[in-house]
Amino acid sequence: MKRLKVGDHVAYWGSPPGTVREHEGGGYAQFYAAHERSFVPYPKDFPLEQAALTEIFTCLTAAIFKAGEVVGKRVGVSGLGPAGLIAVQALRARGAAEVVAFDIDPARLELARALGAHQAIVPGSTEWQELLPGERNLDLAIDCIGVAPSVNNLIRVTRDHVIIFGVAHGQIVFGMDAWRKGLKLEANGPRPEKGAYYARHLLTSGQVRVDSFIGARLTLEEYATGVELLIDKKAVKVAFDPQR
Repeated sequence: MKRLKVGDHVAYWGSPPGTVREHEGGGYAQFYAAHERSFVPYPKDFPLEQAALTEIFTCLTAAIFKAGEVVGKRVGVSGLGPAGLIAVQALRARGAAEVVAFDIDPARLELARALGAHQAIVPGSTEWQELLPGERNLDLAIDCIGVAPSVNNLIRVTRDHVIIFGVAHGQIVFGMDAWRKGLKLEANGPRPEKGAYYARHLLTSGQVRVDSFIGARLTLEEYATGVELLIDKKAVKVAFDPQR
C-alpha cells in the first residue's frame, strides 16, 4: 500500500529497518531517492524549511521516548543548539512541571526562555550550584551537546536519569555519588520510525517552533557564509535552498 503520491510535500527522517539504501541523508541534494517509509508527508502550506528539521527531531525523539513519563517532573536540557531548543519545547509539551535549560551563551539562554524554559542557567553559576543538593536535583535530563563537561554537569545535578543525545566525547565520569543515588546514564539510540510522525505532530501543531532559530536563509552558493554564521554563533540554524 502506497503512503505517498506524486506532488506530496515530504521530509526525510531516515532509513527504517529492512529498507535498502545506498547513502544516508540527502546531503543538500535537490533530488533524493529512498524508500517511501523514509519520508513523512506534510501539509502543503507548512514551510519546507521547518519540515527539514524532521530528521534531527526524529533522532531526538529516541531520547524523549526513553525519558518516559515527564508529567510533574523537573527536567533539564544541556546544549541549546537546534536539538536542545527542540527538546525544551517537546518536554514542555509532554507535561514537564519545570524545564531547566543549560548553556554558556547568553543569547541561547534567552532564546530558551522565550521558547518556554522555566529557567536558563550557565553551568557553574550560583543558580547551578543551587541544584546540587539532592532535594533540588532534577528528576531527569537530556544532554544535547555530548562534550564531557556538559554530561558531567548533568550527572551532578540529576537524580534519576541522564540521556546523552549528543555524540559523546571526552572523559565522562560516572562516580560513586552517581552510583549511590541510583542514577541511570543512557545513550540516545537509533531513530524510531514512529518518532518521525511524533515530530511532525509537534511541528505542525505549533507545540514546537523552529522558525525562531532559523537565523538565515541562503543559497547553496552561500554555503561558506552559512558555516561562518554557525561558527560565530550568529545563527542557531541555517536553511539552504538548492532551488533559490
